[in-house]
Order: sequence, then structure tokens, then C-alpha cells
Amino acid sequence: MKLFTTLPRTIIVLFAALSVAAVGVNTAYATPVVDVPAIVGSTTFSLVEFATDNDFEGWVVGGNNHIINSAVCGGTLQGTTAGNDPVISSPDLTPLNISTSLFDQLEIRILFDELSTSRLEIFWTSSTFPAIAGGGLQSVQETAAIIRDGSLHTYRFDMSGEVRWTGSLQSLRIDPLADSDAQAGRSFAIDYVRLRGPAPVPEPATLALLAFGLAGIGFSRRKAK
Repeated sequence: MKLFTTLPRTIIVLFAALSVAAVGVNTAYATPVVDVPAIVGSTTFSLVEFATDNDFEGWVVGGNNHIINSAVCGGTLQGTTAGNDPVISSPDLTPLNISTSLFDQLEIRILFDELSTSRLEIFWTSSTFPAIAGGGLQSVQETAAIIRDGSLHTYRFDMSGEVRWTGSLQSLRIDPLADSDAQAGRSFAIDYVRLRGPAPVPEPATLALLAFGLAGIGFSRRKAK
């Protein structure tokens, strides 16, 4: 009798989970790793570096006036929040057009005000999902992992589990400090935003040549002895 009372509940839960996956809703935000070096040989695509003073590289800062005193100086984009929804966006008129299948990690190097308590949130649009959507649909956010010591730190999000990280990436939006605490006027600085992909797998011919070369080295050493 117990089997027949629990089985329908299991089926209902499974059906609900499948329904959520079908519409493309995240069940949880990706948790970033902090200050962990990237895998040697991994592919990298730079979205913005802010390497030249006064050059925003086309990115739009504070279109809603929730960021003030923005400037690119000393290799970073710096600013102060003036509202609960500070926004920094990739160039409006130039879609990024980057394949998400090639890059499954999103990396940002950023500094947070020591007095801040707000979260970092990053939104995206793609050819598959062309509209900005929050609430876990097309955004990742983090509060607990943020280091608030007035220094730059690197946060890398694994996007492979984000169900809407598909198609061609079209735009990116960063809310460096997003909630009511940001109204208090918190400072931030962004060094760069990059995409990363896995290290390329050597072709079989390359592996064969490597094995042949190692065998040759071993033979030479034995001959020398």
C-alpha cells in the first residue's frame, strides 16, 4: 500500500522538474570560483579590457543614472552607484555574436566597496533567447562569494549548467552592486570581462608525433649510457 501512495508523488515531482527544464528556467545560480588560475591552454575571448584611459570600448555605463562619476583610468572602469539598479552594458549597436558552445565560462575581475552588501548580477541575451530576463532565467548572481576588501578579484562562472546559455551570445549586462544598499553610494572597479573555453584537445596525429618524440628521447638517453 505504501508503494502506491508514494509513487504518484514521485511522478508529480519528476513531471514538474521536466516542465521547468522544458521552458528553460535555471534551478540555481552558478557559483563562481574566485582567484583560481585558468586552465593552461584554455581558449580566451576578451569582451572588454578597459586598458586605455577614457576609452569605454563602446560599453554603456549607467543609462538609468544609477551610476555616477564613471571613468576609465589606470586600466579599470571605475564608478559609484547612485541607485539600486546600476547597469553596465555591452555595445548597443554591435551584437557580440559569440558562440556559447565554444565558451562555457564567464570571467570578471572586479573590485567591490568594503562597505557594500549588494550582490553582483550578470545578465545576457542570445540568438536563442533575445530578451533580458532576470529571476534566474538569464542571469547569474553572487553575494556570499564576493570579497569586499577594496582590491580586485577574479570571479569565474561556469555557464555550462545555465540552460539559457545557448546559441550565439548577443549582449551582456553587468549590475556590479544590485539592491537597495547600492543607493548608499558604493564604489566599484572592473578590470576586464572575458569568456573562456576548454583547452583544445590534441589531434590524434599530434599525439602520435608526441609519443614518437618521447620514444626517441628515451632511446637517445639509453644509447648515451
